[in-house]
Amino acid sequence: EYPMFIFNINNAGTTWTSEGYSSKIYYFKAYNNNTLIRDMIPVLDQNNVACMYDKVTRTYFYNAGTGDFIAGPIVQ
Repeated sequence: EYPMFIFNINNAGTTWTSEGYSSKIYYFKAYNNNTLIRDMIPVLDQNNVACMYDKVTRTYFYNAGTGDFIAGPIVQ
């Protein structure tokens, strides 16, 4: 199984990136055929660090690339 990349290209486990890319993520879902394998939402963890929380695996994911995620306003 290869790592998952958002906004990059996964070439057999090697990432191809474009520099200076910025975007907003409201949610991210990934499927393997018709099976939901990731259902991620942006959150602040218990230490107020911006990350993505996967509702399928109940796991926090942090930026593994350059820099950190930047949190937007809190939605109630």
